[in-house]
Amino acid sequence: MEHTDRPTALAARAQQSAREGAKIATLTAGERQVIMLVGEGLRNEEIARRLSLSESTVHQHLRAISAKLGVGGRLELLVYAYESINRSGEGKTPELEKPRDNGCQIAAISAAPPDC
Repeated sequence: MEHTDRPTALAARAQQSAREGAKIATLTAGERQVIMLVGEGLRNEEIARRLSLSESTVHQHLRAISAKLGVGGRLELLVYAYESINRSGEGKTPELEKPRDNGCQIAAISAAPPDC
């Protein structure tokens, strides 16, 4: 890449990050909670129990998340979340932040608890 192409590449990357941030902003609090628990490796039944929801509701959340973020399944969702968190470390996606060192889970995709 030539030196003159660098601003164009940076602008394109910034636009991509803005688009991803806009997608993440569409997630509801419930959807963000489900993502956190998927990140912990829980199955739908376990997520439902933890959040006091039906499995059907968890499944609906996962379908909505998939549609909003354009991911095809749990693995793609986790990769998306991981990449989004890493982008936030560069200041590119303010809606997500890296997990804090004091034990907060992957998910800074959701609002952190007060002690985080």
